[in-house]
Amino acid sequence: MPSDQHTHAGLNGPMQLMCTAEGHNLVFAESQGGDRLVSRPEQVGDMFDLFGILRAQALNPWKTAEIIETKVRRL
Repeated sequence: MPSDQHTHAGLNGPMQLMCTAEGHNLVFAESQGGDRLVSRPEQVGDMFDLFGILRAQALNPWKTAEIIETKVRRL
């Protein structure tokens, strides 16, 4: 995530998007208020959409690598 971006779609905490062998999508969401497993299709869909927004807000892999290389050189 760009360091100058103070708000982003992932501020609620980490989440893991999963798909079962049967093809069901699930989300395990972690937060300060407690972790939860989300299985209701409409809620899962919303969280998959949120993940898409988060991906769009994040830096691309090349920019991320450039920032890491710059930081390493400064050590």
